[in-house]
Amino acid sequence: MATDQMKVHVANMELFNEWKATCGDFMGIVKKPCAKIGFKDLLKCDQADWQKALQEWIVLEFWAGVAVNVLGFVIYFIQALIAGTMAGLVSGIITMGYGIGLAYLYAHLGWFAILKKGGCCCFLIICIEWKVMLLIWGCLLCFYGGWMILSAVTLFLSWLTIGGLSIILGAIYATLYAVYGIVLLYMGICILRIWKAGGVTGASATAGGQPVGDAVVVGAES
Repeated sequence: MATDQMKVHVANMELFNEWKATCGDFMGIVKKPCAKIGFKDLLKCDQADWQKALQEWIVLEFWAGVAVNVLGFVIYFIQALIAGTMAGLVSGIITMGYGIGLAYLYAHLGWFAILKKGGCCCFLIICIEWKVMLLIWGCLLCFYGGWMILSAVTLFLSWLTIGGLSIILGAIYATLYAVYGIVLLYMGICILRIWKAGGVTGASATAGGQPVGDAVVVGAES
């Protein structure tokens, strides 16, 4: 699990295989949103188990991402019908599928990085394992969630200038976009509460392995 010392993993295939092996577990969780904590209870300011609450919010984040991408395509399709042209329909479907794929990837990586490893961040072949990553993750999600909520308001105002059916479509999309921001905000709060409580309990340590995957400990005595 993540510790107070920063560990930098470079091309660690064991870590990648460990993440890949959790695909089945995560898919099982994704299929049952709010299985451990009901939605109304998730909205409470205090939780008996912040880790369980975070897991439920991560699942909701995935489904919110799916809803935003699907609705975005539906709005595009309706506008195309009104305009009398289907140009770009295939690219719209591809964009929707790409967005849904990214929503799953982000949710799975976040679930693994926080709840399974106790705080890590991966970029290409480099992975930083460090408890402070919980603080960074939490702050970033709170900021980004708040930014999305504000963006939803400006998005709706821009659709108002178009008028007609666009007002209704814009209101629906902006509302869903704001809901997505609220989900991210709650995720950030959960992570910050976990960090404040001392970190994730039950997280696993990254196993040693091939020399190419050995971790570099920053700040360790030589």
